[in-house]
Amino acid sequence: MGKSGASSSVLCVGETLWDVLPNGEFLGGAPLNVAAHLARLGVSSRLLSRVGDDARGREALARIHTLGVDTSLVQLDPRHPTGIAETVLDALGSASFRFPGPAAWDALEATAPALAAAAGATLVFGTLAQRNPASAAAIERLAAVAGWRVFDANLRAPHDDREIALRALAHAHFVKLNDHEVEVFARWLGVPQTAAALQSRLMAQFGTRSLCVTEGARGGTAG
Repeated sequence: MGKSGASSSVLCVGETLWDVLPNGEFLGGAPLNVAAHLARLGVSSRLLSRVGDDARGREALARIHTLGVDTSLVQLDPRHPTGIAETVLDALGSASFRFPGPAAWDALEATAPALAAAAGATLVFGTLAQRNPASAAAIERLAAVAGWRVFDANLRAPHDDREIALRALAHAHFVKLNDHEVEVFARWLGVPQTAAALQSRLMAQFGTRSLCVTEGARGGTAG
């Protein structure tokens, strides 16, 4: 581990899904995206997720492999389908997403190999995969043995439960939020809706060491 406490071994855990858009289906899921970007940077990354024993699941595994991400911990679910995110357009044409369930990633298991991979590693996790109690319990078990924990909130209505999100904060050394999530967490914690005010509260209440706020095309800030 380096001075920050982070390990060179990174395990990204959570949802793998297909974004179903009018112009086709695209493989995604925040944990997979992080793992793929790390792989491009030459960082050894592993994905702990779950896909269905179906055409989408098999295609997902093939594509993840081509991204240079270790898929040995991606579980195959015999009962639930591979997850999807369906695009929903409102009257003004603004898009939101619906995540039908239960999907395979709702049934994540903290298997012995998964726990061994998480032990002492950097664990990247979010909230969406914790919408189901089974997956939430598995992620908590993994967080308990990880060496450095990165919470990438990725709030997605209606799966933006306050209790789940605040419980996740209690596990995190490093928190990554976007502008909107800063406002949401600040409101939940009763502080001014600024990154500085939120970071002070996170450090005092949860022991969070760093907060990174992404700002779309403007990049991001960290403290």
